[in-house]
Amino acid sequence: MSVNFTNLITNPSFEKGLSPWAANNGTVASSPVKTGFRSLTFPAGNANGYVSQQFPLSKTEQMEIFYFLAAVGEGTSPPMLITVQYYDLFNRFIGYGYYQPIDAGGLPNGLTGEWKTIYGITTPAPDTAAARAVVVVSKIARAGSLGAAVDDVFIIRGTASGLAGPTGATGTTGAAGAAGPTGPAGPAGTTGAAGASGPTGATGATGPTGHIGPTGPVGPTGATGAVGATGATGTTGDTGPTGSTGSTGATGAPGATGATGPAGATGPVGDTGATGPVGLTGATGAVGATVATGATGTTGPTGATGHIGPTGVTGATGPGTSFSFNQLNSTLPVPPGTETIVNTLTVTTLPGQLVQINAHTEVDQVSSTSGTTFSYELIQRLRRNGDLITDVHVAGGGTKQVGVAFPQDEEPVIIWADVPPPGTHVYTITIQIINAVNVGSITAESRSLHAIVIQT
Repeated sequence: MSVNFTNLITNPSFEKGLSPWAANNGTVASSPVKTGFRSLTFPAGNANGYVSQQFPLSKTEQMEIFYFLAAVGEGTSPPMLITVQYYDLFNRFIGYGYYQPIDAGGLPNGLTGEWKTIYGITTPAPDTAAARAVVVVSKIARAGSLGAAVDDVFIIRGTASGLAGPTGATGTTGAAGAAGPTGPAGPAGTTGAAGASGPTGATGATGPTGHIGPTGPVGPTGATGAVGATGATGTTGDTGPTGSTGSTGATGAPGATGATGPAGATGPVGDTGATGPVGLTGATGAVGATVATGATGTTGPTGATGHIGPTGVTGATGPGTSFSFNQLNSTLPVPPGTETIVNTLTVTTLPGQLVQINAHTEVDQVSSTSGTTFSYELIQRLRRNGDLITDVHVAGGGTKQVGVAFPQDEEPVIIWADVPPPGTHVYTITIQIINAVNVGSITAESRSLHAIVIQT
């Protein structure tokens, strides 16, 4: 038997867990399963999810793709979309090699052993600049829909030939060739002396054998044997590199405005001015006849106004929401094995405040020209005043040709809510590459570090 095909997908049935697949809202589960003991499932309801894997690209051949989908339960299954996507050396999208949507309600109940089998043929890469291919199985959010499962994803390149058929029946024997000519007679023996009969002379030598007649015609060819059985499945292909990291989530809404500070104390009341002098009393009229009342004395002058007291001290401004950031777009080398600071941001906080941190770094890796594979592990860490808060690990690598340097970028993201003590704090983002095999240069490119201070 001759076998000449390969499944380009590594760990197609999720029996070894998630690696080397990349997933969002996708979980390896033990039920439902099509074959083996595991499958990958997506959550029910209004939540998106996907699972993807990069595989070796063939620019001149079409490839066969088949896979199995099922709903997790009885009811309305979610919409699905399965694609094969082509990218160039700089991870720019070029086009689709396969595009298959599945409508809501189109999947059977996998919990009862029913699965939908889907088969298709890819189109060749549309551009000579295509450098890699990625298969993506997406679950689309739909309120009230069931969860979904995928199992046994195969992308096949080449065909298999069966066993050789049995030998055909032997043809009929050709006609006998014509008899060769008779050889010449041997020489006569010598005559004996007269008298008694002498002994009989020896028999003459046999003449030479005649020429062999011509070969008869070849008999007809026997009937063709039956087609052999299908060849066995080929070995699993090499692990594909991890897919690119998803985009950064949206920035949260600003916090509420802090309360107004208390009013300053009122200044003291000024001194009361002196009382003016009393006017003269008019003379008393003689007793008897009524006389006119004397004129009223003039009013004394008003006392001077007292000094205004000093204004009270203004109360402190209440705490509110503040935003700060640091964005860089320069190339920074990252030596393998060394934890390298790629971004820094200083933030000041008051009592009762938390800090929302959003960090994103583009890390470019170019493999060495040695070997046919390369691999590495990238660690992005968030530190406050030198102390580790959290980190993100990304495994990368893939296959390549000997003598070719293959580029690949990673974009790790950290989103973290930190509750520091009051004071001034220095947040740093670092990158470290470990377990590097056949890796050439590594650099940090565009990177951003945002901090939102919120009053709790």
